[in-house]
Amino acid sequence: EAYLSFDADWNFTYINERGAGMLGTTRDDLVGENVWDVFPEASDLEYHEQYTHATATGEPVSFEEYYEPLDLWTSNRAYPTDDGLAVFFHDITERKRYEEMLPGLLRTTHEMMQAEAPEEIAQQLVAATEDLLALDLSVVRFYDADVDELLPVAGTVTLSETLGDRPNYPVGE
Repeated sequence: EAYLSFDADWNFTYINERGAGMLGTTRDDLVGENVWDVFPEASDLEYHEQYTHATATGEPVSFEEYYEPLDLWTSNRAYPTDDGLAVFFHDITERKRYEEMLPGLLRTTHEMMQAEAPEEIAQQLVAATEDLLALDLSVVRFYDADVDELLPVAGTVTLSETLGDRPNYPVGE
């Protein structure tokens, strides 16, 4: 877990290596610096509101926030100290991305269950890989027992433009 602390003037007094790495910097670059000067965009976010609330009330706070300049979601727990604030935080970016994807996955699953033909399911699956997973090169193949091969039935436009028509593959290829 990442850990940092501030003095009463919002200057970094400590940050562990994990925290510095998550913030894309080094401990030496932060200690002694003012957090709102180093990360000015954070002063308009929950970080500022929650941290100042904790120091003003003496009550710990817990919150999640997104910091766009680093493309980073964090889960934060901040505790007032005698001379400032102690903050424990960890990267929850991957979890947040999954949470954002979930409604699309549920919609895609529903649409696939309503499909009337396997080819329609394949098209929906390819569209989902583009829209939800940001995969621009994907293909769905069906097994054809008559020729004992996997045949491409649906693929992304970028795949066709980049690699052309996809070949059939023998089973096990």
